Amino acid sequence: MTIQLEPALISGGHAISDTALMLHAVPDKLNVEEYDFTRVFYLNLNPAAPKEWAHQDWLDASVVSTCDIKNGPAGMPAGCELSNHGLVKIHNSYGTEIEQIPGAGLIADDGRGELTCMRRIGKKLFACGINAQVYKRDEGRWHSIGGKMGEKVTTLLERRSAIIKAGEYSTRSDEISDIMDQIPYFIFINGIAEDDIYVTGSRNTIYHFDGTEWERVLSDTEASLSDIHPISKDEIYITGFEGTLLKGNAKEGFRSIVDPLSSYLNFLFIRKFQDKVYVGNDDGLFQLQGDRIVKVDEYPGKQVRILDSVSDNILWLACARHAYRFDGIDFHVHEHPDNIGL
Repeated sequence: MTIQLEPALISGGHAISDTALMLHAVPDKLNVEEYDFTRVFYLNLNPAAPKEWAHQDWLDASVVSTCDIKNGPAGMPAGCELSNHGLVKIHNSYGTEIEQIPGAGLIADDGRGELTCMRRIGKKLFACGINAQVYKRDEGRWHSIGGKMGEKVTTLLERRSAIIKAGEYSTRSDEISDIMDQIPYFIFINGIAEDDIYVTGSRNTIYHFDGTEWERVLSDTEASLSDIHPISKDEIYITGFEGTLLKGNAKEGFRSIVDPLSSYLNFLFIRKFQDKVYVGNDDGLFQLQGDRIVKVDEYPGKQVRILDSVSDNILWLACARHAYRFDGIDFHVHEHPDNIGL
């Protein structure tokens, strides 16, 4: 399958530096029901770069998350891409490595479910998925760190499989629903250190990992949760549906920091930048002012698909078509050449 350069919808990515951004997208004309395909774009504003925009295609993979590591091929920094079925592509100008996370995805016989997010925490890569999977990469090898939580989920999944194999799905559907209700659906993973990690997910799910085991963390919401932005061990921000914006930590729990009547929007991304808290979603960019959420009308994008930074100098954003740099005063537009006019 050959995909020509054409307009593409940006679905995610991350900031590499104050001058570089990595995005993953899908061409408009691609039938995602028939093909797994991802076009990864790089925006490099370094004057020494041969061109501002570049891309790579990954056939037979649907990328759901990207990040970077310091020690890739040839021991040099590298970009990392995670597919929904647990393939991880690590690449730089020195080479490309593709790894399969054991037990991840739905293709292999032992696949436990699709993955949703990958982040570098400390010096290691971590990933999570829809059936409470959590994985860690050590010395180029991936392994589960689900602990007792993972063992409980394994037992539940085995019960479900036994019912299905016995041909009793229709007569025991309530039992299957009860089983699935007990399995956390993880959406996002992030943390301060390898022994201070959080995952979020459906139905107000927050778990914390202390390097040994996972513990459920309390919050004052029933909403599904998404992005995690750790500032310090004590200051962690989490976004969620139905106007949810939480602040807290594993020791003290999480509490809402917005007026419940100020917004009913689903907040997908969050970043604290120059001492101001910004959140984004498909309706645009917003700022936390006191306990209220206020739209940032100056943001030129139609929606927010990326909200990320590596310093307090530049906040990177992207909508479905283009990228933006925010210095705290002005938004600078970086139109993608394949999406001009869109």
